[in-house]
Amino acid sequence: MKRILVITPTFAPRPCGVSHYADTLMKYWPEANVSVVNLVRFGAEEAKAYSGRDDIYQFSNALSFARLLRQFQDADIILQYAARGYSRFGCPLWMPVVLENHLRRRPDVKLIAVIHEMWLPLPVFSKYFLPETIGRMTIERVVKLAHGIFVPTPGHADVLKTRVPSASIAIAPVGSNIVPPHAPGPWSARDRGDLVVFGMGFQRFLTAEMFGDYLARWHQNGVLQRLHVVGPRDDKWSIEEERILRKVLPESALILHGALEPAQISDLLFRCGFALSCQTRDNLFKSGSFMAFASHGCVIVSKVGGEMAPYSYLVHPDQVGVVSIEALSDKSVNIVQWYNVTIDWADTARRMFNILSNHKKGTS
Repeated sequence: MKRILVITPTFAPRPCGVSHYADTLMKYWPEANVSVVNLVRFGAEEAKAYSGRDDIYQFSNALSFARLLRQFQDADIILQYAARGYSRFGCPLWMPVVLENHLRRRPDVKLIAVIHEMWLPLPVFSKYFLPETIGRMTIERVVKLAHGIFVPTPGHADVLKTRVPSASIAIAPVGSNIVPPHAPGPWSARDRGDLVVFGMGFQRFLTAEMFGDYLARWHQNGVLQRLHVVGPRDDKWSIEEERILRKVLPESALILHGALEPAQISDLLFRCGFALSCQTRDNLFKSGSFMAFASHGCVIVSKVGGEMAPYSYLVHPDQVGVVSIEALSDKSVNIVQWYNVTIDWADTARRMFNILSNHKKGTS
């Protein structure tokens, strides 16, 4: 049986968008006779207990990572790379070194690298300049090693091309982290006074910070009846997020759901009229929560604008309460159609499968 090593920072039940991406991708793998072994930096025992699987292994440093690669030395590798998931400072220099040594010993093994995060181009006087520079060098080494490179956004591809011009890079936008069980109904039948914020703590904090004044105004104008906040709480950003929201909204208008099961989130996204997104233009394509809003037909409120899809299907916060129901219904339909055309998990899995069937390095 063919074996594939999938490397991620952690695994369910710990919240991690990269791990969810990897797990969803493998569900669409075109080869039935394949064994998936997960290597994680954190939470292996917790993941085993949660999933009932025993093929999840944890590494803590270069030595244990190399040991696991030798244990499964005949397996091809899919590395889901998000630097801070493997190193506190975002520069796991040891990772490409271990991978390079392993591939040198086993030239028959293929490596696919999915680069989820880029480095920050900081000035030399920034205290983060050195770790970000080392992080950039680490990504460059991984890209040069890989037989196939995938990134979630065109902007990521452009940045990588400036550093590794010879690399052939494929773009594969992140799909919804909550897969809808069916097509959305008409937007006009939704609770149009219900808005939803969904994601991890830091993302929700940024959303609250960006839209705080708008939320107060919408509630005063009667546009906003209830704000639903969905996602796991943490000890830092959730506190800051809730501080902002309690300042601008009364308790009766604020529903803090915490972490919900996927089916419950899907039901809520189908019911709410609007969803708030704090993502930048390029980051829309790597946001699982944005894609969840789009796949469920929410009208997405965002400061990102433009004439091309999907930007033209978004609503600027200044236009909430102004745009007609007919226009909002059209945006809901259009964003779902855009998502269905743009996101294809099976196609991404098939492209990766084809690369692993090809020995030529650097082709996507």
